[in-house]
Amino acid sequence: MTTRLAPYPPLTGSEPCGQPHADHSPATVPSTNGRRAGRPGTKKPRSRRVTPKLSAPDSIRGIAIKQPWTACILHGDKRVENRPRAWASGWRLLHAGAEIDRAALRDPLVARRIRGHELRTRAVLGIVRITGAHTDTGEACSPWAHPERFHLDLDDVHALPLPVPCGGQLGPWRVPLAVFDQVLVQLPDLAPLLTEAPS
Repeated sequence: MTTRLAPYPPLTGSEPCGQPHADHSPATVPSTNGRRAGRPGTKKPRSRRVTPKLSAPDSIRGIAIKQPWTACILHGDKRVENRPRAWASGWRLLHAGAEIDRAALRDPLVARRIRGHELRTRAVLGIVRITGAHTDTGEACSPWAHPERFHLDLDDVHALPLPVPCGGQLGPWRVPLAVFDQVLVQLPDLAPLLTEAPS
């Protein structure tokens, strides 16, 4: 006995070329690319990533000065810093650079101020406030002033009990937040002044 196979249903002429008839096509499931299917046109809101703060307030910058001049500011009466250009007023973390000005060690003015003090380098040693900048047209404003330079006026000098190791840069540089926090811990009375927004 011969079994007769049922013929394919007749084509209607509406099927795309090369595509199987609808009655014989495999069942398909819309792809969700590994995501749970949801209502069309809806997206799950993304959480905004918060970038951690890495630096001290922008108004607080570092100023790198070679030794023994740093010690003369912190432990002596040097209230003028000589620079090729003026700096903005404000609080500055006083940083001792890696190099030592060996010629300055032979200056009697310097030698008297640094006697008995260790010349630490590569660290923040204190904090000062720049109150202005000027040039001298006649007699020097201070025995520490150099001719043909801008003289930064320094005030509110505070030495740190413990140096904070840190690398410095030329010019006003951004202070890492970890360094700034260590300064605040050692000078808690100044914290309100250093953290308030400048007017």
